Order: sequence, then C-alpha cells, then structure tokens
Amino acid sequence: MIKIRYGVFETNSSSVHSLILCSDEEYKAFALHQLYYNRWNDCFITYKEVHQEIIDLYNKDYSFFTEVWNEFISEEEESPSIQTFDALSLEQKEYFIYHALDGMICAPQDIFENEYYASFDDVYTTKSGEVVHAFGYYGQGY
Repeated sequence: MIKIRYGVFETNSSSVHSLILCSDEEYKAFALHQLYYNRWNDCFITYKEVHQEIIDLYNKDYSFFTEVWNEFISEEEESPSIQTFDALSLEQKEYFIYHALDGMICAPQDIFENEYYASFDDVYTTKSGEVVHAFGYYGQGY
C-alpha cells in the first residue's frame, strides 16, 4: 500500500472495494427488499423504478431480454413477457434483475451473499442520534 495523502490509498487494481452509507430507514427498506441499490448511480431506488428498467430493457432489446431469460430463468418459455416476469417469485425476479441489468441493480443478497467477495456491515450512531449504516464488499474480482 502506498500512502498518497491522508485518507487515500493505492491498492492492487484487480481488487474491488465498495462502501455504501445510508440512513437507518433506507437500510431497513433495503433489507426488506423495498429498496434496491443502484451501483451505477450510487443510490437506492424503489422496486417500481427497477420494474421500469426491466420494461425498458424488454422494449429496447427484446432479444437480450430473452437471452438472459433463457439462460437464468427458463429455456422452456419461448417468448417471455413482462407478465411472465411479474409472475416470478421475488427470488427469481431479483436473480433476473441482477443478470439482465449487468449487476448494476443489487438486492441485499447480491452484496451480502456474493461468493466472489467478502462483505461487511456496521452501524454507527452520531452524537445527534442519527443512525448511519456502513456496508459493502471487498476482495479480488474474477
């Protein structure tokens, strides 16, 4: 590790680091699958927003939608639709979302149960009583 300046460090470029800070309210909603973490925009989004991303993908690139569907959900479905997506279990939906949107939209298990990275989860209460959660993942990519 090379110290460049206070609070900054250089690591092996093949490693991955993530630090997500959020309020107690956001963290609880994330844990209950009411919010999803958008890695691209570094923010939480609702399921309604995620669902719109899936609809946009379906409308803009149906062949890719079908390709991901056949690889990760079912090869038996000849022409998957938004209705067949909506009929999936929460676990199947989140699995499809993660793969269809290139890992940019994360459910809790995508961070805390990732086989390629170690995760951390901590909570801090400020002097003013605000609860802040810090969580993320780190390790070597593959």
